[in-house]
Amino acid sequence: MKVEVSITRNTTLVILFSLAMGFLESAVVVYLREHYYPLGFQFPLVPVSLTTSITEIGREAATVIMLVCIGWLAGFNATTRFAYFILSFAVWDIMYYIGLKLVLNWPVSILEWDILFLIPFPWLGPVLAPCLLSVLMIILALFLLKNNVQKLTLLLPAYSWLLLTTGSLICIGSFLYEYIIYRKMSYSPSVESGAESYIMDDLKTFIPGEFSWALFLSGFILLTIPVFNLIHKTYRTTKA
Repeated sequence: MKVEVSITRNTTLVILFSLAMGFLESAVVVYLREHYYPLGFQFPLVPVSLTTSITEIGREAATVIMLVCIGWLAGFNATTRFAYFILSFAVWDIMYYIGLKLVLNWPVSILEWDILFLIPFPWLGPVLAPCLLSVLMIILALFLLKNNVQKLTLLLPAYSWLLLTTGSLICIGSFLYEYIIYRKMSYSPSVESGAESYIMDDLKTFIPGEFSWALFLSGFILLTIPVFNLIHKTYRTTKA
């Protein structure tokens, strides 16, 4: 009974924390867009200063650290700590876009492109793609929490981790694909040594084309297999 109360309480707190953190993240981006995109966010991207570049990369790294910490603090074993980490990550990500929609009415469409991440290179893709991953992460997290006393290695055996890892790498590849292709086609050595701009400078003429949905969905399908296996295992155990 104490474990059930703890799971319910901690899940509620993790979700509240993630909602607040997601809105805070969107607020930062609102300020950035007012400065760099006063007429509204659009491609091609505006090169940003070295100071802003370092700050943005540091902010993203700090965000991941915070999500890892909240997962560790809220959980009491490997299963719950991993579950709370991915739950927090997913809720934060979705709330980030909700915050932008509420304040800036952006994105107008869930198929609009966004800068998803900057480490180690810019991740680019339509808003729908990370939101689909976040929904899947929430489902996985909730079923892991439902089986909170079982070992993570039993709930997600080796083949599940192989599928999760492979699917994740393929999805990441789909986010990096457009950037890599663009860089190969437009690469030229910089003639300005010591220029102030640091990131986005190489994307100042980039306008997104077609997102590689085939690549993304192939990775997404791999990710769904261990999730559905866990759901099936959970209901089979419950009926037994």
